Amino acid sequence: MADNILIAKNISKSFGGIHALKNFSFSVKKNSITALIGPNGAGKTTVFNIISRIYQQDSGEIFFQNKDITNFAPHQLPQLGISRTFQNIVLFPNMNLVENIMVGGHIYGSSSIFKYLFAVFSSKREDELLFKRAMNNLEFVGLQKLAYSEISELTFGQLRLAEIARCLMSDSELLLLDEPAAGLNPKETEDLARLLLEIKKIGKTIFIVEHDMNLVMTISEKIIVLNFGEFLAKGTPSEISTNPQVIASYLGDDQYIG
Repeated sequence: MADNILIAKNISKSFGGIHALKNFSFSVKKNSITALIGPNGAGKTTVFNIISRIYQQDSGEIFFQNKDITNFAPHQLPQLGISRTFQNIVLFPNMNLVENIMVGGHIYGSSSIFKYLFAVFSSKREDELLFKRAMNNLEFVGLQKLAYSEISELTFGQLRLAEIARCLMSDSELLLLDEPAAGLNPKETEDLARLLLEIKKIGKTIFIVEHDMNLVMTISEKIIVLNFGEFLAKGTPSEISTNPQVIASYLGDDQYIG
């Protein structure tokens, strides 16, 4: 469909005879927030790793903006319009916050990402533009006052926001967020929910893997449920929260949301 920014068809992936995904198909609507949920080990991160081309699926196809990206390499995706975060925070401890954010904009530079890692600056003008862009993104997520802080000085919640700011640096249309609320306290999770809604308002599409059901039910327009590598259900938050199969396999009676 024309309004779908991402489509996966019959994706399968096995690891040593264990089926992580079995003929899994789904779509993500443009300028929406879509959540992928399921029990631990359901295959959610495998889905993200296949979309971002870290893993090669055994079978199936992936389309982004109607382009078949099945054979793309991971480094090509930011240029195409896809960025992601990871469950485990990946920031460079030898660089301050704003320098870490600048790394996310390397696709706009004439030099490789390695020039930022080794602090070799070939173009003052280029770096000034990246710095300005990084500061704007830090302001957007509420971290501009910490721009020159060392990574070790930041709280866990601030590190999560920093990853999102870096993800925004490439100006990608699709953001893959892998458990961004993991480790956050309730106040930080509320702030995250507001931020994700603001990101949607500026025209971005968010595909999120998340275990925090309050966050998922608050921000998502569509929820896709994965169970043991297979499609279980999809629908609105109200439809998913009252789906007997989803309640039995994942939510449980104690997490029922009416």
